[in-house]
Amino acid sequence: MMKRIIWMISSLNRRIMKLLFALALIAYIASVWGTYTNMRSIQEIGEMKIKQQIEDVVAPLKEKIRDLEQSFSQKYPPVKFLSEKDRKRILITGGAGFVGSHLTDKLMMDGHEVTVVDNFFTGRKRNVEHWIGHENFELINHDVVEPLYIEVDQIYHLASPASPPNYMYNPIKTLKTNTIGTLNMLGLAKRVGARLLLASTSEVYGDPEVHPQNEDYWGHVNPIGPRACYDEGKRVAETMCYAYMKQEGVEVRVARIFNTFGSRMHMNDGRVVSNFILQALQGEPLTVYGTGSQTRAFQYVSDLVNGLVLLMNSNISSPVNLGNPEEHTILEFARLIKSLVGVYTCREGLFKSVSWEVWQHLGYAIKAKLLFILIMINRETELQFQCTQGYKNCHQPNILRVCFFVFFKGIVWCVKMVFFLSFSYILDLCYTCLKFNDITALFMAQWSRYRYMPTHAHDKR
Repeated sequence: MMKRIIWMISSLNRRIMKLLFALALIAYIASVWGTYTNMRSIQEIGEMKIKQQIEDVVAPLKEKIRDLEQSFSQKYPPVKFLSEKDRKRILITGGAGFVGSHLTDKLMMDGHEVTVVDNFFTGRKRNVEHWIGHENFELINHDVVEPLYIEVDQIYHLASPASPPNYMYNPIKTLKTNTIGTLNMLGLAKRVGARLLLASTSEVYGDPEVHPQNEDYWGHVNPIGPRACYDEGKRVAETMCYAYMKQEGVEVRVARIFNTFGSRMHMNDGRVVSNFILQALQGEPLTVYGTGSQTRAFQYVSDLVNGLVLLMNSNISSPVNLGNPEEHTILEFARLIKSLVGVYTCREGLFKSVSWEVWQHLGYAIKAKLLFILIMINRETELQFQCTQGYKNCHQPNILRVCFFVFFKGIVWCVKMVFFLSFSYILDLCYTCLKFNDITALFMAQWSRYRYMPTHAHDKR
């Protein structure tokens, strides 16, 4: 009996031990699983935090990439398609300047491959920035005083400061550009077999004794005067062109450019048209030297560009004057620009300045007309366009912004009035409700008031 009891106790102990072992195993597995779950949740939270931090860092970069993609996907002006046989590789020195940028537009829209070289002394990148990224366009920041190695078919050599303040600011640089720069371009034309067009100037005639000047006139030049760096530099450039043509067989074209005006001119370049427009926009008296009877002929920049392209593709190797044969006095130009800007006053042949108060009242209507003009071929419309460009550059009040501001203020005022009237009507209704203490009676009273409202004079009692 005793043995049996001992056996039962030992058997029970074994079962309890197995049960305890099983419970311990389950507890261990549960603890391990709980630890794993906690570690996984902590890891997920850490990963989420890391992802959030990465997103915070990458978001500005994505925004910049999106802006870059939009800038690269910009729309260019319409470009004509040319076959490989007809498409030319064209180099324009000074292509970011006043005339060069318009020539770039013309040749790009004609379907040619254009390379612009400019050191941005007087040129501006914004003049050609609408072509940046186009497959047919390339912009190189380079000074023509240094040699340039490139494969081209035609060279338009326009690199040189052209306005008196610019070329007299650094006369030695002007001489180098017109001599060493031209020499480098002639060497490039000789090496690659390209045709070169030199943008010369009417200044090669100096202070002429013959009016108008034809291409056979040799000029009347002062070699040591204040403008000699530009005048003599261009004369030497022409001499070098014809020396290369006779000795090396280089095809050259020489265009002697007369007074030109148009968009993208510097407002302070010291020329007659820009000076008059700037002074008129600022309400100042126009500066006319002497009696104003001296004559000038001005051509629009688009006409000059067409002439340069035609001369390049022609068989004329002798110098050609490019200008407007129709001459007018400086006083006529002053009166015309003054009237177009809208603040023209004249008394005894002298121009007076208009007060700023008068300018403010007159300016908006005048500028509204100037902002929506169409560019025609006649001289007055071209001057209107130039005046509009000058107005924009002078940062005068924008008529569109003014109209939008007035319209917005009017809408706000109307909304305020409607809200005030509605609020007053609601207060009146509330007061009536309190007075009648019956909403049905209120509406009946309102309806009877409307129903028996007299509509004619004889209905009133």
